[in-house]
Parts: sequence; C-alpha cells; structure tokens
Amino acid sequence: MVNRTKTGFRIAIGLGLLLALIAGGCLWSYVSHKSTAKPGEMKPLLHVSSVSEMKEAYDVIVTGTDPEGVAAAVSAARNGLTVLLVDGRNREILGGLMTLGWLNSLDNNYSPEYMY
Repeated sequence: MVNRTKTGFRIAIGLGLLLALIAGGCLWSYVSHKSTAKPGEMKPLLHVSSVSEMKEAYDVIVTGTDPEGVAAAVSAARNGLTVLLVDGRNREILGGLMTLGWLNSLDNNYSPEYMY
C-alpha cells in the first residue's frame, strides 16, 4: 500500500512545478512582447496631392476633411466609388483634430505599407 503522505507530497511538487512553468511562460511572453514596442517612433506622412485637373463627374463629393469627411471618403473609395474630397480651410494636412491630435481611430490596420 502506498503511503498517503508521499502521494500527497508528490502531487504538491507536481502542481508546484506546473505552476512555476506556467508563470515562467507568462513572464517570457510579457517580456518578449514588451521589448518589441517602439514608442515614439513616428512614420513619415504620406503626401496627398491636389487634383490639377478635375474629372467630368464623381460618384461622391465630400466637403470637409475633418474626421467625418475623411471617414466618408475612405468608405466610399473602398466601396469602389470615385471620390472628390474638398476642403476650403487651406490646411497643410488632412483630418483636422483626428490627425493633428493623434486621434486616428479610423484605419489602424490599413496602411500602404501593409498592402499586398
């Protein structure tokens, strides 16, 4: 007959080793993912040129380059429509507060860099 004390001790050691293994895996995962982050690294802005010669017709004309206008233009273009995005505020950059305030939540995963 097996001694119950030895069996309980073996189970406790096995559970302790399993817990240590799980904790080590979690720590390794945390450290490996944390070290790949590069806060403060900025990507250069894409150049957006003005149209020198307008087309005869557009499917959608969006007025205003605030977040709402950019979202509407992106949605229409992704659905295959020809889009003209117009802004009369002489801005240097599209998107208003969304871009200048670092509030870009429209397209976090969509970038020409990741297109294939």
